[in-house]
Amino acid sequence: MIHISILFLAFSLMFCGEQKPPQQDSIKAPKSKMTITQVLEKYTDEWMKIPGVIGTGQSETDGKPSITVFVDTKTDVIEKKIPETVEGFKVVIEVTGEIKALE
Repeated sequence: MIHISILFLAFSLMFCGEQKPPQQDSIKAPKSKMTITQVLEKYTDEWMKIPGVIGTGQSETDGKPSITVFVDTKTDVIEKKIPETVEGFKVVIEVTGEIKALE
């Protein structure tokens, strides 16, 4: 009886196990040869030089991986220098306001 229980448990785990989502490093946009992590590594330094940009990150828009650029205030300069898409990923500008470190 114990052998049957162990066999059933092994079978259940093999076929009913939780499917893991793809790792962020492996997510690619349909038209991109780069992963989202590679795209962020390529463009973040450039975007951080734009006045008002305070960070970047990976996000999801309409169920698809996207890039978020965090800004303290949305300005014409930011809207002109941050593209709507990059390397096949949608880029979202999110206004967070000023971020200060806690003391």
